[in-house]
Amino acid sequence: MFGVFASAQAQEPAPAGPVLVEPVLVGCAVPPLVGPGRAEVLLSLDVAGAVTAVAARSEPSAYLDALVAAASTCRFSPATEDGVPVPVDVPLTWEWAAPPPPPKQVPGPPDEAVGTYVTPPEPGTRYLVGEAVFRAMPGTMGDPVRALHVLPGVARTPLEAGWLLVRGGDPADTAAFVDGVRVPLLFHMGGLTSVLDPDLVGSVALLPGAFPAAYGGATAAVVDLQSRRVDGVPRAVGGLNLAWAHAYAEAPLAGGGFALAVRRSWLDAVLALVVGQDGAKAAPRFWDGSARWDRDHVGVMGLAVSDSIDVAEAGGTNATTITQRFAQVQGRVEADVAGGTFAVRPWVGTEARTIDATGRQETEQMRFPGARVEWSNDAVRFGLDGEYRAYTIDRDGTARSGTLAHADPYLQVATGDDVRVDLGGRLDTLFVAGQLPRFAPSPRGALAVRLGGGFTTSLDAAVLHHAPPELLLIGHPEGPYLPLEEAKHVGAALRYKSDDVSGVFEVWQRDTHDLTGWERDGSLGDLLARARGGDLDVTYEHDATTLRLGVTLMRSLRREETGDAWEPSRYEQPVFVQVLGARAVGDWLFSARFRAASGFPIDALTDPTAFDILTQSDVDLTPYLGGKAPPFLSGDLRAARTWTLRNAEVEAFLDVQNVNDRRVPEPAINGIDERNSVYALGLPILPIFGVETRWEKKRPAAP
Repeated sequence: MFGVFASAQAQEPAPAGPVLVEPVLVGCAVPPLVGPGRAEVLLSLDVAGAVTAVAARSEPSAYLDALVAAASTCRFSPATEDGVPVPVDVPLTWEWAAPPPPPKQVPGPPDEAVGTYVTPPEPGTRYLVGEAVFRAMPGTMGDPVRALHVLPGVARTPLEAGWLLVRGGDPADTAAFVDGVRVPLLFHMGGLTSVLDPDLVGSVALLPGAFPAAYGGATAAVVDLQSRRVDGVPRAVGGLNLAWAHAYAEAPLAGGGFALAVRRSWLDAVLALVVGQDGAKAAPRFWDGSARWDRDHVGVMGLAVSDSIDVAEAGGTNATTITQRFAQVQGRVEADVAGGTFAVRPWVGTEARTIDATGRQETEQMRFPGARVEWSNDAVRFGLDGEYRAYTIDRDGTARSGTLAHADPYLQVATGDDVRVDLGGRLDTLFVAGQLPRFAPSPRGALAVRLGGGFTTSLDAAVLHHAPPELLLIGHPEGPYLPLEEAKHVGAALRYKSDDVSGVFEVWQRDTHDLTGWERDGSLGDLLARARGGDLDVTYEHDATTLRLGVTLMRSLRREETGDAWEPSRYEQPVFVQVLGARAVGDWLFSARFRAASGFPIDALTDPTAFDILTQSDVDLTPYLGGKAPPFLSGDLRAARTWTLRNAEVEAFLDVQNVNDRRVPEPAINGIDERNSVYALGLPILPIFGVETRWEKKRPAAP
């Protein structure tokens, strides 16, 4: 009920005599009301505070009879006279305001999300991870962020590593944000799960192309992850599976809610029992912890992550060891100002990465304090996003230190309903100590038109920038001369939404220049890149059945100079097809996924072999040099059963990935110099059994 106010007061006693303690209204059932309006009734209460009679005291109206009936359900604490319960008459006044206007329907993709939150105006395409998809899809194991890989335009990642390869871009071309704050890592190594506990995730969205101006540092897409604000309702979650164990707890604290979550992997220990210590080297080893406190308009969240993995080199005698760690704390202060929301989000973090391979070692350490100041309402969003970074980089014993910073103002405006226009702009900046500053305007915009019959069409365009890799800016002699990378994006989409079916067909193109990369002669240069393609995504949901088809066709090409021949980019996959099906049967949920993808390009290599860590043997890549590896074909299956026990829910599942045991050569790792690639055979069949228990204190029934 919106804006209903009820007040009750006992009839005043005589000026002299016994002391009367008035009854207190506990609650009433309220009928639907459309305001504004006011009505009054007189209640007769017995010694227990129960209503024994109701008399109308207002003029007759459309709601008076309903309010008289509702008043008989009211509950009061007993009235007392000198401490003794007594009957009493109580006038009850109802006042109700007009309801808010219905929200405007904005043309765009289907509004399915893991959670609900207010979204400021934004241009372009927004793909939300639907709960029906991530709960059912094999490979997610309950992690909504993991389901990003089923969205349109997202190519398959080598070795299921968790990188996001969006619309022909490299992993660095897509940036991840948690509550508007950029995080250096989104997935643990191996890609089995994301770095933020699923119970702290409110919603996950992929924004490719002309994403909102509030986000910078990307030229392909951004991931907009909105965390869940904890409400302090006591709850606990615990579970374990073949790969990791985790626990989550939430409780009230200091007038708000506090949550704590921890996870630790043990897949390497499990695999060691099956394939031995050498075969288990490829298993990722990780832990993470997160904590959050929220109260009204303030909050703080902390996150710590540690990862390590060994990638065997050709011959099996050596391994490349990769480690990465980061910790980040971010705050939130909000206030209602001038009809909108004014927010300040400070953060501070630290990150360390190491690649230790035969004959080379690369380390990077970084500290990054920053803050965002923003004001927004339903039509406007503007603010300033700034960060300072201090680096120490060591490559093969040669160490360099440096600092860089950015301070980027941005503005986004939107107008219209059936015809909606979104316009935005950002000034991307880069300040590196001892180098000339870099500046570049990054405009973007979109037009969406509702066609009727469930159809919507849209156009979007953007000029986007991000900085070259920090390791090269500071740790390479050519760093001071590297410009901001620039990408020009255009796209067009047709969307459809009905009760059971939703779908999108989108075509897009992105041209990039000043792309930092390695040329054939070993020098560092500014490359040219071109990516173009089309995405088709259709979902059918009816009762307990979900079917989804995703098709991405694209070309992703690069060349050193204008006039040179175009060559495939490192992660090009011209064809990627996914089919997902899920069916709930009672307390059971069954699902299956099929994936088919073009093989990755394989350039000329100094040692044309890929190492198979399971068989401890080399695989000859000579037949594929200058071409592509064999295509990837995989089937995945999942079955889950849920039991409900009072306030608790228990789920047991079996998730089997790559049931056909299809393994093909894939790029495993590269460091500062992309020419130093290591190839490995893909993951084998991977069955993961798990159990998870969820408990939540029941909320008291609404009065």
